[in-house]
Amino acid sequence: MKKIFYIMLCAFVCSCASAGENLYADASERFAEAMCLRVDTAAAIGDTGDTGDTGEVAAPASPDAAAEKAAALFTEAADLFETAAHEDWRFWFEAGNARWWAGDGAGAVIAYRRYIARDPFNPRVWQNLGSARRLAGTIPPANEGFLGWPWKLWSASLAAFLAGASLLLFSLFLFFRKPPFRTASVTVLACAAAAALLCAGAVLLSRPAAVILCETQGRMGDSAMYTPLPSEPLKPGQEVRILGSRDTWSRVRVGSVECWVPSETLNVID
Repeated sequence: MKKIFYIMLCAFVCSCASAGENLYADASERFAEAMCLRVDTAAAIGDTGDTGDTGEVAAPASPDAAAEKAAALFTEAADLFETAAHEDWRFWFEAGNARWWAGDGAGAVIAYRRYIARDPFNPRVWQNLGSARRLAGTIPPANEGFLGWPWKLWSASLAAFLAGASLLLFSLFLFFRKPPFRTASVTVLACAAAAALLCAGAVLLSRPAAVILCETQGRMGDSAMYTPLPSEPLKPGQEVRILGSRDTWSRVRVGSVECWVPSETLNVID
């Protein structure tokens, strides 16, 4: 029975991997086709046409129609990349690239943010995220800090890390250099472990990030009856920090402004 179970498990894993590879291959094919179409269209814009056997000039394809077709192919590629990204998160980068080429700045921001949530140390993704922000016409979130973390979170994590490292070194000193204090060294080691857990908790309990899905007017309170804040609606693709929620509304920070928006307009990055 165990052998049959392992065989079925291996077959399932292989089928999942094969499905992910097929999605990536289909998405890459559509992306490459769209890029070729863009290149051909750009080359044809200044072309007056070719003379055939009849001596007539052949009119080039409409640039607008070609651009629409390329955008549609980029969108299809992005959809496939995002589906594959649920199996392998690294495909969020390709999904963001495809969204950007399709002219979907908000979708590109979401895809890049989902990649950064798992790997914040890739400079290429940060560079592309900046391009996506410019395309969407949005601003970076407030106190983004180093690698996307709020500076308060970095400060708390750094303090907990230094405290834990110091306590760890002190406990090792007591254990090996001061045998009578070995019991105390265990206590200090436990404190070091607690500091490490505090550091991890500071990271895990950081305010979640989210992206505005559609044009939304922020409010001073959790109702549409409150005064607009800020005065201009929030654009799709605007990154925010979620500070809290009440019923169907969420309190967010946009730049230096705190306001309320409907929770249904947020795409939470997890």
